[in-house]
Parts: sequence; structure tokens; C-alpha cells
Amino acid sequence: MTDPLYFAYGSNLCPDERARWLAQHGLTEADLRPVSAALLPDHALSFGYWSQRRAGGALDVRSSLGSVVHGALFAVSPLGWRMLDIKEGVAHPDTGYERTPVQAVLPDGKLVAAITYTVKPADRRPHCEPAAGYVETVQSGLAHWQMRPDSKAALLAAAAGQSGDCRVDYMLVYGTLMRGELRWPAMARAGVKQVLMARSRATLHPAAEDPPGEPFPAITLDHPVHDLQGDLVESADIVRLLQEADAIETFWGHGDARNLYHRTVLPVQTGEPDALPTLAWAYVAAPALPVDEPHDTGCWRAARGRRKAFLERLVRAHGQAGLQATSPPVAQRPTLANAATQRPVLSSLGPEALVQALDEGELTEWHLARESGCWTALAVS
Repeated sequence: MTDPLYFAYGSNLCPDERARWLAQHGLTEADLRPVSAALLPDHALSFGYWSQRRAGGALDVRSSLGSVVHGALFAVSPLGWRMLDIKEGVAHPDTGYERTPVQAVLPDGKLVAAITYTVKPADRRPHCEPAAGYVETVQSGLAHWQMRPDSKAALLAAAAGQSGDCRVDYMLVYGTLMRGELRWPAMARAGVKQVLMARSRATLHPAAEDPPGEPFPAITLDHPVHDLQGDLVESADIVRLLQEADAIETFWGHGDARNLYHRTVLPVQTGEPDALPTLAWAYVAAPALPVDEPHDTGCWRAARGRRKAFLERLVRAHGQAGLQATSPPVAQRPTLANAATQRPVLSSLGPEALVQALDEGELTEWHLARESGCWTALAVS
């Protein structure tokens, strides 16, 4: 059995701080070896711990549905674990930190078992002013790991006594929760701020039928073979949406053996030029859910024979919202290589050409939305 990794979210992210601590305790890099940046799902940062050693507040993580904590995973030797336990005050029955098993998310969305340290309930406080230099040390660690700007914003908010949430307000859906499909109303009930066709790397499988005659898919992330295509939904109330979607997907909690799906965070591309991938919640098959051989395509609409009809409806919806197009023959359509920067390109295309361009991946819904001004096409239908 593989030893669990250690998820760090505070001062141990900083390589200088970590090197000093290793040297002071006769340890080497092999005792606390960096593995990967990672996320801790459904948690937020808090300065709710008074550190005697630092004479000021230090970080803790607390449950927060829909939020993530940016951190890093380390492989730890047996001696390294003993020294970390001493550093975090594990032996004391009421004060300091305790080991907490968690599920961490790798940059590609894979889930791994890990151990982090959380403050013992009896020692938690509403807020403690951060120890001198502590925030700067953690900021240095975030920069070293090239974390997203919102990770720094969450740290500074927590340091100021505000919410340390780093909210992920997006969900990538790829089956019955997509627009026009059986369970789309569950997405719409929480409120939709934006919805766009989007892509991520995964393998799409048939999973089961529920009810009979209504199949649903699942994805896996080991050795992905598909450019998975789905709908990226920005929710107006991600907490409500997650509560409803977790029930639909039979997700009981991170690492729960009863799960049919695990909930993870995937990097998602919408086609927006020069943009960082959007982080989005997504459901992946758990071991309890049997899946069949992969689909030929990473698009469930295509696998169900509904992709063309959906794209035609999508083009009509954007056209009605303000995308005015003429209808030149498809063979005469201009190149879309610069569609991101040349607005006249889209307005010169007819519906048939737009559908073909979307189908072939030369154009994305992001381009249509930028042109039409409609970022919630077919959200109510």
C-alpha cells in the first residue's frame, strides 16, 4: 500500500522555510520531498489558531462547501512524519494540530489520499492576528508553486479576519446535466450566470441507464483518451448547486466508499484566447460505478446522435440574441484562424457554416457569446 502524502497549505509551502526546518532537525529533502501542487476541495483558509511558537496567528483549514485551498503534496519519510507531528503539537490532547485524512486534487483532476494537519476543535478561535512575517512566508510559497492569483486573495482575506474561501463557482457537466438533457433543470434551479460549451481531458464511458431507456455516462482520468466536451456552467449559487448535484450523482463525501461518483476539480478550456484554464467541479466514476468501454468520441451528445441538432439550436439562440449573419455557401466561408480578434468574421457566416465550424472545433461558443452578448444561451429551454 502506498504511504499517504502530506498536504501542506501554510509555511511549509515556502522552500526557504522548509529548508531551515529540515536543517534544524537533521532532516534532508528526502524526508519531505515535494511532489505536486494540489487542491483541497470543500475547505477554506482560517487564521483561527494562536501559535505559541510563532507568537501569533497561524493557518488552519476548515470545511467550506464549494471552496478549495491551494497547497502542495509532499512524500514524507517515517522520521519526517514524527518530526512534523512534533512541530504541529499532535501529542497534546487538546491544543495544536492533529492529523486529518483528506482527498487532494492533482492539477489534472486525479484524486489522491493525503494527510493534512488541522487545529484541534478545542483550540480553534474565531480569528488570530497573523504572526509577524508569517503571511509573507506563505505568499512566498504560493509564488514558488506558481499558484493562481485567487489563492493569494484568499490568504490575504483570511489574514484580515474575513472569509478565506477560494470559491469555485463553475461546474463542468458532460451528460444528463447538460443543456437540453434530462437533468438540466437541476442546474438551472440554482441560477445560471454563464454557460458555454467547453473541453477538458478525460475518457468518456457509458455507465448505466436510469430510468430504463435513459442512459448516462461517466468519465475516468487515468490515461485520458478524449478531448471531453461538455457545458461549463457558472452558477449563481454554487453551494445550492453542489448540494443538489451531489445527491443526483450519489456523492456522499470525499473518499466515501459509498460514492458512485467522486467530485473533483478539472481544468477547463472555453476557447477564450490567452486565458488560464477555468477550474470547475466535475464528477468522475468511483470504483463502485461500473463503466463500459470508452465511447468513440468524447462528446456524449454525439454518442447519442444529438450533437448536430444541439449546435443548430445553439446557433439560432445566439443569432436571436444579436448575432446577425448572412448565408454564404459553406465552401466560401472565410478562415476562422483569427476569429478571436476579428469580429467581422462571425457576422459574415451563415447558420450552416457556424454549425460546421463549431462541430469541427474551428469556433467555440465563447466566440459566439462574445459576438451576440448572450452568455446563457439555451439556459432556459
